[in-house]
Amino acid sequence: MQLLQAQAGHVTIKGFGNITIHVSCFVCDAPARAYIKQIKGHGGYYGCEKCKHKGKWYGRIVYPDVNASKRTDREFDLQTDKEYHQGFSPLGALNVNMVTQFPLDYMHMVCLGVMKRMLMYWVKSPVNKGIRFGHQTISEISRYLLRIRKFIPREFSRKPRSLLELDRWKATEFRLFLLYVGVVALKSNVVQKVYKHFLLFSVAIYCLASPEFYVTHADWAHEQLKLFILKAEEVFGKDFIVYNVHGLLHLSEDVKNFGPLDTFSAFLFENFLGQLKRLIPMFHLVEFTKERSPDGSMAQDIIPDNWVIGGEGTKCLWPPKGVTYKMVFNRYEPKQDWYQCDIRILYKCPDITTSSSEGSGPPKGNSWKKNSPKKAKMSTPMTVSPVAMNVLKNTDYQNQNGMASPFAGSGLNQITVQGGTSLKSLSGKNSIDDQTERVLDRMEKKIDKLFFLLETVREDLSAVQAQLQMKDMEEMQSNSNKIKYAALFPVADTKSLLEIEVKLKDEENFW
Repeated sequence: MQLLQAQAGHVTIKGFGNITIHVSCFVCDAPARAYIKQIKGHGGYYGCEKCKHKGKWYGRIVYPDVNASKRTDREFDLQTDKEYHQGFSPLGALNVNMVTQFPLDYMHMVCLGVMKRMLMYWVKSPVNKGIRFGHQTISEISRYLLRIRKFIPREFSRKPRSLLELDRWKATEFRLFLLYVGVVALKSNVVQKVYKHFLLFSVAIYCLASPEFYVTHADWAHEQLKLFILKAEEVFGKDFIVYNVHGLLHLSEDVKNFGPLDTFSAFLFENFLGQLKRLIPMFHLVEFTKERSPDGSMAQDIIPDNWVIGGEGTKCLWPPKGVTYKMVFNRYEPKQDWYQCDIRILYKCPDITTSSSEGSGPPKGNSWKKNSPKKAKMSTPMTVSPVAMNVLKNTDYQNQNGMASPFAGSGLNQITVQGGTSLKSLSGKNSIDDQTERVLDRMEKKIDKLFFLLETVREDLSAVQAQLQMKDMEEMQSNSNKIKYAALFPVADTKSLLEIEVKLKDEENFW
């Protein structure tokens, strides 16, 4: 295709007919914007993309000035600020407005940036700073967030979680706290100075995100955000006003150009990643808990993920007439006459769409090797059916189907076929030798994924433990209330005590 015309705001391409593409804006996070625009990153002294403010060093680069002169598209094209530019952006050939058409992303900057930073200061900052909430305050706020979970409507994709799980909060949870529940959760639990400072931030972002108020209240919201930054040094300290906090000054201009915050945020694109992930089929290497599979083949085999049933992956469906590699790779839908088998998943391979070429394997360099987990080893060679062997053989599958085997290069080089024939002898000695380094790299990458899954399970267990601790605290509080009520209201039996407790709870819920 040939580029016919490049004007500000749109390009026309000649190829399969003339196609005109109108570019509204480029939605990226800060590192991606710096890379595309070829400018200094967000950690540099000249990191701000919207103004010429030079950062200062207070243990990190901060941007305390709220009145710096603005950058313009013309100055960017001429590269008048040599400290700011790193090179020439390829988008310069399309006459894109390199300042005004790159809005600051609300999801990364506000939710995962400023709101997360505030909560981390309140929950995990050093005690000697005088910012951190006490244990009682954190418990009260967490208890409130857990109590209102059942009242959160289904329009919100995630329910509130305890502050004890703050490290695992997602962007939507920070947005929920900022715009909705935080105003109530903090009101009676923090000092007025902190609460009013949070209100400046919350109400201003609410106006900029609202389809109703963003036009009429954009300038007012800008003034509130400016006041929020000026007061931030007093509330949190000088080191709080980093790149994301300073970027709040420029949100109102982007809202005027592109509409409410959600119309140019990364939420839409991040949500679509889940749909893309579901399009990638997964294949599992499983072991039958009984000695052999129902058709009498082997103890281990490869099956697609849609054959696995049950939430814990302990059972699968198996065709009564045996399995062929076409059934596996075409991911046949199970039928009613298929057997149910008890299995144990030995290995998952989610990245089957990546063929055996470049781009695969872990990052290079000694720093990665130092931090990599200990390699897992197979204690004994596995034995699989000839069907599974065809799946594992990269060359056979490429010849018959035009794509690489999903387990090619997975590091499962100890698997053998019935009769003791090894994979190495089937595929050819030279091909294995040529790919040894690539195979090892892929194996290390997949081991990293397994360790990540283990870490995720461990984190989920700690989250459950935190919820159980919170429940125990509530039960202790309830028991102490029963003792208090019994002292204040002498009763003849337990039934009367329970009636009093119900009345008091009803009165509390009423108020």
